[in-house]
Amino acid sequence: MLEEKIREDEKNKVKKTKERKDKKTFENLSINLININGLTQTKYAELEEMFLRKEKELNLVCLTETHLKQDKIRISKDITEINSKRDTDGRKGGGLMILHKENNSIKFEKVPNVEKEILEIEGKCMDLKIRTILVYFDARTTPEGKRRNLEIKKEIERILKSVEEEALVVLGDFNAHIGLLGAQTIDRNGRMILKWLNEYNLTMLNLDDRCEGTTTWEARDQKSTVDFVLVNQKMYSRFIEMEIDEKREKIDISDHNLITVTFKMKKQIEKIDKGKDIEKEYYTKDKLALKIYRRKLEDFWDKNKTNTVPEMMESMVKIARENLLRKYREKETKNEKKSEDKPWMNENIKKEIKKRKEINRAKRNTENEEEKRALLKKWEEQKAKINNLIRKEIEDYEIKITKEIKESDNKGKKMWESINILRGKKQKDEKDKIFSENGEELDQVEAGNRVEEFWKYIFNICKCDLTKKWKEEDIQKMLKDTEEEKVIKSVIKINEQLFFVEEK
Repeated sequence: MLEEKIREDEKNKVKKTKERKDKKTFENLSINLININGLTQTKYAELEEMFLRKEKELNLVCLTETHLKQDKIRISKDITEINSKRDTDGRKGGGLMILHKENNSIKFEKVPNVEKEILEIEGKCMDLKIRTILVYFDARTTPEGKRRNLEIKKEIERILKSVEEEALVVLGDFNAHIGLLGAQTIDRNGRMILKWLNEYNLTMLNLDDRCEGTTTWEARDQKSTVDFVLVNQKMYSRFIEMEIDEKREKIDISDHNLITVTFKMKKQIEKIDKGKDIEKEYYTKDKLALKIYRRKLEDFWDKNKTNTVPEMMESMVKIARENLLRKYREKETKNEKKSEDKPWMNENIKKEIKKRKEINRAKRNTENEEEKRALLKKWEEQKAKINNLIRKEIEDYEIKITKEIKESDNKGKKMWESINILRGKKQKDEKDKIFSENGEELDQVEAGNRVEEFWKYIFNICKCDLTKKWKEEDIQKMLKDTEEEKVIKSVIKINEQLFFVEEK
């Protein structure tokens, strides 16, 4: 028994060591697929909150049936959007979109394609070159629907033949039944997919043992599997797991269920830009250092017979730099952008979205039909409430921006600044950043308080008494002097030098 326990402990140690090593060496890429059934600003806000907020997660969000023919969804400035839209005079529906957070580890570009129901991107994620094909097949069984699907099929097969060394992912709403998942029998599109598996050596992840869930579409007491994910062998070697959110616990904004596929990507540690060393400086408030500063300052004033405010200010800065200035080095951080909420997003909206998810979870878990109908009604009311909340917040925000334009003296400049804000482009903040001696950034109010406290402290320990340096008439003359503006600027300059961290 003891020997078995020792062996088990050793095995666990090896496992934990491997997990730690994997964490340092690998990072996961999640590809999320859903037929969004019409992308709205409300749905986008939920998708962004769920998948595109976290800095250190690699997520691709693949959407079919966005129903967009124009750019009417406001995408955040730090989100990359790649899309394919039907022509404005074309049939309703359709529309494809891929979203990901801007990240040095992900770089994809759209591959031009005349077929609007195919969105092809290629690029690199970490160490792996990947080609992704997002597709939407026509649901119609009419001759026109069959013709359109044949055109889409031929174009995809052309792409599949051209793939050589890249990892490949083909995913989307195929509107197909393969006869192996769900109650439906195999159809034309299903036979097409099964033929691809053999002809192009692809693997269907829906059929893999590591796939949890089966149903990808459910509405009106009907369900089926019509959304699929296919990969070639290079991508399959990175496959970890696939989850179909049948209970819609993550998001419940469509009659299709979210599919999340996770792949393991190898970090390119040797190529990570750690940033260059930068020198920063601050002024210490250490008691001993301030004591030395006071003594040297008084000695300087006595020795040089300093008796004007500008001279005193200049000497205070000079001796402070010699005795109170401290320097340290740290790595420069590049491209580390903090995620920011939409200006109209608030805690109340987030709370209501969470409440809607809870109602949906209860609805799906109950077996009582009467209770299920009551919860469905409650869910629909909650959904409408969230839509109204978001619509109102957006309208209020736009009214606020419009008011600012009207009240601005420079209406032209203000108008374009506001347009950029509404488009998600943030103005550059050209104000200096203010830091404490610990390197923590301070807001303007806190910085002002710190400046005031510091100088009160300096004057108290120095026991500065202007009457000891000047006669009364000199003070009165100084107050009336035309140099007053210069004095104020000197004080401001000193404050900035003492509290603004400078980069060199």
